Amino acid sequence: MNRDVFFYTDKERYAFYGFAVGAVMFFPFLYISIMADSMTLIAMSIRSAAETLSLLITWIGLRKVARKEIYVFNYGGGKIENLSSLAIALSLVLSFVELFFRSIDRFYHPVHVSDLFTFIGILIVVAFFLIALWLLIKSYYANHRDPSPAGDAQWRLYLAKTVIHLSVVISLVASLLLKEYTWSWYIDPMVSLLLSFYILGAAYLIGKRSIDELLDKTIDEPLQMMILSELAAYFDDYLEVHGIRSRRTGQFVFIEIFLEFESNKLMGDVQTVINRIKADLEKKIDGSQVMVVPSTSSISR
Repeated sequence: MNRDVFFYTDKERYAFYGFAVGAVMFFPFLYISIMADSMTLIAMSIRSAAETLSLLITWIGLRKVARKEIYVFNYGGGKIENLSSLAIALSLVLSFVELFFRSIDRFYHPVHVSDLFTFIGILIVVAFFLIALWLLIKSYYANHRDPSPAGDAQWRLYLAKTVIHLSVVISLVASLLLKEYTWSWYIDPMVSLLLSFYILGAAYLIGKRSIDELLDKTIDEPLQMMILSELAAYFDDYLEVHGIRSRRTGQFVFIEIFLEFESNKLMGDVQTVINRIKADLEKKIDGSQVMVVPSTSSISR
């Protein structure tokens, strides 16, 4: 079967691969983590679950853009992604609370992790590391060929996964090799404590972005400057800009531009300018839908 039958773009393909690996390996890895009695592995299991759900949401969004489903339920579809992200953020906060107090308890009551299951856990994390490294390289070059905000976020996520997997492997190997020293028993709770704060930070970023989009916050300043720069390129084709409205919902960006044209200009000529502005902006802003509206007065606030 041709791989392009199911996947429309490379970025969509690598997002799905990351989700599939995380989903298949979650429960076996969680079982190994619990049996190893390692807070570091348990923390990594929780973090991996959140990242797997994030990749699922990213894959759905990229697929909708590729299939042009942006025009169906324009604003409502993205809200589902925002609500899902809020649920992920809430679960991460609860996970942070659990991990934080368990890690603190391990400092007062240190125990040595299980050698056998920790070793199995190390092998699994090494496999995760190699997969994340491969996906990092592939997604980076895919975004380099066709830059987009979603693609940029995707390769950065794989970069974080690669670094964290490597640090977890180092800490677990150190715990096993130095087990004869009592102080080494504190390596596991220390690393899990650091990972718990990473989880809290991720929850904050996911929650903040989701709330901003649910409240229809305007697009980021770089995209606003891109719109103004594009309008400047067509400065001689219209009289005045009467307003710009924008909103982001999920992976999608909606932009409304109100322009005044010369009154004696033919509508066919006006439409030609509108089509050029719309096409240029939608090409530069991934997942965008641009509407250019002829207007003779400022839009109401």
